[in-house]
Amino acid sequence: MKTTKTNRVLLIHGYFLVIVTLVNTVASLYGMKTGEGMFGFLKEMPFSEVGFFQAYMLMMIVGIVLILNAKSEQSWKYDLLSVVAHLVPLTALFMLKGEVQQIMGVKIFIASAAIHFPWVIVESITAYLQYKKAHETAVQ
Repeated sequence: MKTTKTNRVLLIHGYFLVIVTLVNTVASLYGMKTGEGMFGFLKEMPFSEVGFFQAYMLMMIVGIVLILNAKSEQSWKYDLLSVVAHLVPLTALFMLKGEVQQIMGVKIFIASAAIHFPWVIVESITAYLQYKKAHETAVQ
């Protein structure tokens, strides 16, 4: 039976997503209830928490998928999944830049971009390398 090397980037990224999304879910729920913390603005617009909750839980599911497929022979496909998963919020962030900065502040805008953008780069490079390795192995 052929053993497959673990795609460590997927594993690290998957655990990162699970932890960060759980922390942000708790923080956003806390902010909505108390008006405190970085999500304190949600007290004034609690319906927005529905979107945050859904987005964080979906990203957590993506994280679990990454963890479960880190040993896949075609792990590059899951690297691409993670790229797309980060491009969605990154696109929304820049399309709604003015609104995000007005409601959440410039610091949150920068922090959010600083989380998503590097993962797009890292996972894109990893996808390319894993794809190349998978196809070189298939030819041999």
